[in-house]
Amino acid sequence: MLLYKTIAQKKAKAVLENKPPYASALIRLLATFIDLILSCIIIVPLFAIFNKMMFGDMSSYEIANRIVTHKDQIIFGKFITSYILQSLFLLALIFLFWISKNATPGKTLFKLKIVDAETLAEPSKKQYVIRLMGYMLATLPLGLGFIWIVFSSKGQGWHDIISHTVVIHENKLKRYLETC
Repeated sequence: MLLYKTIAQKKAKAVLENKPPYASALIRLLATFIDLILSCIIIVPLFAIFNKMMFGDMSSYEIANRIVTHKDQIIFGKFITSYILQSLFLLALIFLFWISKNATPGKTLFKLKIVDAETLAEPSKKQYVIRLMGYMLATLPLGLGFIWIVFSSKGQGWHDIISHTVVIHENKLKRYLETC
């Protein structure tokens, strides 16, 4: 593994002197769109079942009305709990895809891969955890951290920058590494 890292670092340095095949903002947007569609197909029914268990037959309107109008702390607590658990489930799913495939399903479809920005090797689990926290940071100011991808020379969003990762075209990277 250490020898692989050393070889990968030497090749990555040569590749970085040329421009690695960073994924464009458009292809990353398309991959994200695919991920959103798949998430809706898989997760929305699960969340509907979960919310039915939490709130019974109450409609979304009735839940909101009881929270706002009646200051129902029990319903509010259930709502916050539901939101946190659903968010954690989604983040765990993303993390599992990253550590198993170095990509989400949408990125995999477009042959994109998340790699360490310096070595172009597989990121560490620590980098993935930082990247996941970066996702949350990137969404806070109206998604500016994701929009940043358009303006970055390496196509990095804030989550990529703070985790020292980039998204590349996997097939093109293999060709680059073979020529180094």
